[in-house]
Amino acid sequence: MVDQSENLANESSQTIDEFCTSERISRSQYYVMRAEGWGPAEMWIGAAVRISPEARRAWRREREAAAAAGVRRKLRDPPQAS
Repeated sequence: MVDQSENLANESSQTIDEFCTSERISRSQYYVMRAEGWGPAEMWIGAAVRISPEARRAWRREREAAAAAGVRRKLRDPPQAS
């Protein structure tokens, strides 16, 4: 069995260009996803935007859930408690 914490230690965050290349999407599609609220979580390191391995995995799970629900973009936000 593979130790997941070891895998995370060996993975590095990605730039937007690296993320787009690895997911085979265009940079313009990335910005559409971001603007519509269904892009991956981002973090800033200095002046650079990076996407962590955890954020990439979470984004993929969200995209898989959306596809299973027949949604091509963002899943609806859950109702907030009042």
